[in-house]
Amino acid sequence: MPASIPSRNEDLRQLEHAAPIGFAFLLRYLTWPQALALALLAVAYAALISTRLWPSASRPGEAERGFSPGKLAYALSVFSLVLLFPREQHIVVTVWANLSVGDAVSNVVGRRFGRARLPWNAEKSWAGSAAALAASTLAALALLAWTGFPAPGGSLWTRAWLYAVTTSLVCSLIESVPLPVDDNIAICAAGAPFMVWLSHASRPDPLDVCALGTGAAICVSAALAAYRFKTISAGGAASAVIQGTLVFYSLRLPGFALLVTFFVLGSAFSKLGYRQKDEWGIAQADGARRAARHVWGKGFAAFAAAFAALFVPDSRPAEIAFVAAVAASLYDTTATELGQLWGNRPVLIPSFRPVPRGTRGAVSLEGTILGLLSATLLAAEGVILGLVTGWEGVWVVAAAALAANLESYLAARPAKRASGPLMNAFHTCVAMLVALVPFRF
Repeated sequence: MPASIPSRNEDLRQLEHAAPIGFAFLLRYLTWPQALALALLAVAYAALISTRLWPSASRPGEAERGFSPGKLAYALSVFSLVLLFPREQHIVVTVWANLSVGDAVSNVVGRRFGRARLPWNAEKSWAGSAAALAASTLAALALLAWTGFPAPGGSLWTRAWLYAVTTSLVCSLIESVPLPVDDNIAICAAGAPFMVWLSHASRPDPLDVCALGTGAAICVSAALAAYRFKTISAGGAASAVIQGTLVFYSLRLPGFALLVTFFVLGSAFSKLGYRQKDEWGIAQADGARRAARHVWGKGFAAFAAAFAALFVPDSRPAEIAFVAAVAASLYDTTATELGQLWGNRPVLIPSFRPVPRGTRGAVSLEGTILGLLSATLLAAEGVILGLVTGWEGVWVVAAAALAANLESYLAARPAKRASGPLMNAFHTCVAMLVALVPFRF
């Protein structure tokens, strides 16, 4: 919160933020069109009325703008939940509890008692995050008990606690990360897919020790070779073994082959023209070796998709998400490494203002074309290996391109700048989510 905002006014703002959770209790009685209409009214309120009705609760710049971006993001997030989940009200109310109660309590408690800051985000506190987790869990439990929810093969209260606690934990963690987007959007984008997965999750098949051991042996051998050829650090090699073993175990050879293709091509593109890029001052440090942070930045989304596939009877959505995440990673690596090397006119989007080579968030025509080609190559391999169909492969490429260019746009903004690995994890997760959108329709 900016220091220029009086604490009392910020409290009023958080009260306005938390109050709409009362409408979530009405979902039990509303039809989907009625709920959608109310959510649309909330968007109009945030865009046209809120800042004028409560000027004292406005943050710097909001009065001049005429609306609060944060409030509008909150309203749009709730609208999206109602739109995308017309029958799964338990998903809507659980995520809404985190958007409303958890976020507001985190702010209020963090400002008053948040002396100990989170090591990964100095703007957030342990007290605020813990309070958000507790408050959103209780609010989600109350809403789940009131609204009702499916509980196949288990106790209602056990399932309610599982939904409330785990989703609140995911949302609280996401809210604490310094992402380049509004917290409301991040909470919604993380909490809703997690709840969808959790609603369909079941016990995994018995552990296949042979497959796990085979995957681990292959990954250790590959990691040692990569370390020997100086394409990865020791920490990066250990991280790659963890990711590769899980992918091999979950998605078997098709998924592992796709991951290997990404690593080989990505490493080659990073090494290509390294001396020239080093002279320009834009080369990756340490001879383009991938450290653990780079491995997790590029591979987190794919790792999450492979993990999710273990717990669902129909792994098709997880497989598509996996291909999209890997394709987006290769698109970004190709566009960055080869675009910096061969791109003639780097620009920022959407202004297309020319900038020096290596500028954060810059894109080039050459890099974009090569990125599209590399993502298409990955998607085609996914089609051949049976992970996606032809049309799904086309959608995967579109998702990868959209996510990579969104990252470029956000990376160029002066506010809320995140680290490179975090931006990589962010945009691959975006690609994964975009690839899954058709499954809602």
